[in-house]
Amino acid sequence: MLVPDAPARLSGAAGLTGHPAFGSITAAPPGAFRATVQRAEGRLVTTELTRLSPCRLEQAGDPVDPDPADEKLHAAVADTASTLRLCGGAVQIECAAGHLVLYSPHRELDWTFTEPTRLAVLSAPARLVDQRGEGLRRTGATVLDTPFSAAAAEFVTQFVVDTTRGSRPIGVAEQQAVVDLIGGALAQQRLADDYVLAAVRERIDRDFACPDLSASTIAEGLSMSLRQLYRYFTDTGITVAGLITERRLDCARTLLQAPETVRLAEIAAASGFRSVGTFRRRFEAVVGQTPSAYREQALARRRLDPDFGRVLVESPERGPRRPGRPVTAAYDYV
Repeated sequence: MLVPDAPARLSGAAGLTGHPAFGSITAAPPGAFRATVQRAEGRLVTTELTRLSPCRLEQAGDPVDPDPADEKLHAAVADTASTLRLCGGAVQIECAAGHLVLYSPHRELDWTFTEPTRLAVLSAPARLVDQRGEGLRRTGATVLDTPFSAAAAEFVTQFVVDTTRGSRPIGVAEQQAVVDLIGGALAQQRLADDYVLAAVRERIDRDFACPDLSASTIAEGLSMSLRQLYRYFTDTGITVAGLITERRLDCARTLLQAPETVRLAEIAAASGFRSVGTFRRRFEAVVGQTPSAYREQALARRRLDPDFGRVLVESPERGPRRPGRPVTAAYDYV
């Protein structure tokens, strides 16, 4: 059964280090900071309801990854828009009011609220929420934005309110039910993510040779905003621009290895680059050598193996090849 604690009231500069879940808080001016924290602990979950003035919540993370049996996952819902930063600020997620946000308490993050906010947080064992055992991949946080997750967010918020107030007893079965609900929302989000990622790759494979192909045109084709599209890639370690550039360079490498000499201008056009200059810069930045040097290397290899490069260009109808390597930061522009 969930048992509520007495509310904790934080005030002024002294209250900036008193939050039980966040290591430190930044507010300007510090003396204006106000927060009330209500918590309840149960057999499966812990809930926490925080009402706070505008501030930035900071979480230091753990120096080493926890044992899987001890790993926790937090499900949070704020009633105002906020900004979540992870990986030392390298990743930024804009969270709309009412969205269900899943994050790891074991990763470094900071969360900025510019308005007075009610933040409802439910903590549960990660192994119970994430049945696929994938964790939150690279960043340690994700925003769920499907219709199912919107309903789950409302339920989680009310569950946290009820348990922290102690308005009625909440047994283990109800705790398990809310954990299952969050797990279901995460599973459905991943299905949606997989669909969008597959659709993006399919569009790139089909239209990479068009110089106008970009993240914006792909988002428009999927009937979503650019911000929505980027959100699907936040937790993957890749970018839309990176996938486009990788596919274009994949085509260029194939043509440079061909037995027949193709002019660089033709290769650039066939690969989707607007100019030879742009093609050269992108190619050298990623491959580490100029297109001409790459071609000479391929020519030397073909002298030893006459069939080298031939199979790559004999059957263009067979369909596009998927990228064979992870997309790095060097691809993050088109």
